[in-house]
Amino acid sequence: MAELFSQYASGTQWTAGTITGSVMGDSGINPMIDRLNSITTDNNLITGSVVSGTSALFLGSIVNALDVSGTNFYLNDAHVTGDVSGTNAVFIGSKVNALVFSGANSVISISGGAIGGFWSCNGVNFVAKDYNTNNVEYASGTGELYATTATELLAPVSLPHGVTVTAAECFGNAGTEDVIWSLKRTTFGSGGAASLASDTFNTEDTSISNATVDNNTYNYFFFSTTLTVGDRVFGARVTYTP
Repeated sequence: MAELFSQYASGTQWTAGTITGSVMGDSGINPMIDRLNSITTDNNLITGSVVSGTSALFLGSIVNALDVSGTNFYLNDAHVTGDVSGTNAVFIGSKVNALVFSGANSVISISGGAIGGFWSCNGVNFVAKDYNTNNVEYASGTGELYATTATELLAPVSLPHGVTVTAAECFGNAGTEDVIWSLKRTTFGSGGAASLASDTFNTEDTSISNATVDNNTYNYFFFSTTLTVGDRVFGARVTYTP
C-alpha cells in the first residue's frame, strides 16, 4: 500500500455528514473511507531527496530517491534510482539505475540466474599463422576471410576479467566444417598454452576447461587447423556469465 501522508491524531472529532468527493452518507466513518479511496496501486512507492537508515528493509519497493544510503540495509526486488551507497548492503533481484554506486561489502544478486554476455568478431580478426606469405584475403563488404592457400589461422580474443566462459564457436562456409578451432589461453612470459574449448567450425563447444577468465595471468586467442583454398571464415563467438 502507498504511504499514508496524513493521519488522524488522537482526540480529533470526526464530524458526521457528507464530505465532497466521499462515499455518500451521514456517518463519521466518511473520512476513513476517503483515506482508503486515496490509496493508489503504486505499491511501496518511496520518493524523496534522501532515503537512509540503519538496518533498513525495502521489499518490492520503487525507490525514486536522489540518494539511498545506510548501514546493513536490504533491498529485495527493488527498483532504485539515484545515488546508492552503504555498508553491508544487499540487493536481491534489484534493478539499480544508480548515478553513483558505492559501498563496503555490498552484494548484488540478480534473481532468475546470472546475466550472460557475448564476445564476437568477424573474419577480419583472423590472420594467417604464416603472415609472411599471402595466404588469405578479406571481403570488404562482409568482413569474411578467404583462404587463398592452405593455412592455419589465429585470432586474438578479449574477454572481461573474472567472467566464466560457457560456450564458444567459430563460423565458416561448408568447406570449413572439417577444420578444428580451439579457444586457448597462454601464460604471460612462459608462452605455455592451454585449451578452453575446441570443435569443428559451425559446432559450438559448451564443455569448457579453465573457464574463469584471468587477464592478470593469461591472454586468450583462437587457433584453427589448416584451411584449404576456397574456405571462408565468417567469425567467432564466445559466451560467458559474470
